[in-house]
Amino acid sequence: MTENEYTNEQLIDFMYDVMDWRDVVDQPMIYAVIEELKEIQQYRAIGTVEEIKEELSVADIQADKLNAYKRLGNIDEFKALKEKSVAKKPNQVSKAMDKDKFVGLIGRCPNCGGIVAEDNLVCEDCFQVLDWSE
Repeated sequence: MTENEYTNEQLIDFMYDVMDWRDVVDQPMIYAVIEELKEIQQYRAIGTVEEIKEELSVADIQADKLNAYKRLGNIDEFKALKEKSVAKKPNQVSKAMDKDKFVGLIGRCPNCGGIVAEDNLVCEDCFQVLDWSE
């Protein structure tokens, strides 16, 4: 610390010392200066503008991450989604016919029971992945 740099506490102590010269110094002004120095101490305790900006930036990043996790849903929704990503064979598979012509296979989704066609790799109703292999 140089001779021109003083902590607020040193300045406040100095101001109280100056108050001992009651006939020379305007006491209300000294009290006002002491209160201002105490307020500056409170702001310094909070941090500099740069430190606060950095903390806000980190807080914004954390908030963005939290919102991204919230968009994913809760753990039960995540488990259900993971379960749906495992391919399952359709139920009640049968031949789809157009008059006498075979056009493909149809079946029921093993997850929601919706009707699915052979060309669907995923159920359009619940997004269950389907396995049409024999």
